[in-house]
Formats: sequence, C-alpha cells, structure tokens
Amino acid sequence: MLYTYVKQIEPSLYLKLFQKALDPDVFNEIIKILRLKYIVNEDADVVLEILKTFSELKRFDMAVMFLSESEKEDVRTLFAYIEKTKTNDTCAALKKKYGF
Repeated sequence: MLYTYVKQIEPSLYLKLFQKALDPDVFNEIIKILRLKYIVNEDADVVLEILKTFSELKRFDMAVMFLSESEKEDVRTLFAYIEKTKTNDTCAALKKKYGF
C-alpha cells in the first residue's frame, strides 16, 4: 500500500514536500519501499531519480548519517540495481553523497 502511495508522488515534488527538512524515519521507510518494490516493478532510471532528488534535500546528510547497517545494505542494493543498467560514472558522485 505504501508503494502505491509513494509511486503517485513525482520525484520532482520531493523538494517541495520536504522543503523544511527530511525526516530520517520517512527517508528510511522510502528507501525500504524502493528496495522491496521499485527494484521489482520500476525502471532503474526512476530509482536513480528518486535517490538523486533525496540527495538535494535539506538535512539529507543527517538522514544518511543515521542509517542503520540494514538500511545501508538497502541503499547498496539500490545502487547495484542501478549500476546493472548505468555506467559507474553515472552513480559515482551520488554514491559518495550516500557515503559509499
């Protein structure tokens, strides 16, 4: 059900939705949804766009800092999925923002 809800939100709207700050709990939940549902149902470009948009939000660095090991593994899985269809150059700068 959360997948359906998140899918309805255009990634370009995340900046407006989270303009004041990105809540780490919300960020972690969306990362989980991306790993569980987007990898199976969506193109890697969509996942890349969402991760890129999140990296531009206020307090993104703090949200990344509080990722647990399992949440970091979710992010690694997302980047591995993206890298299957994209060159490493496409993700290199973004991976650094996520601490990889």
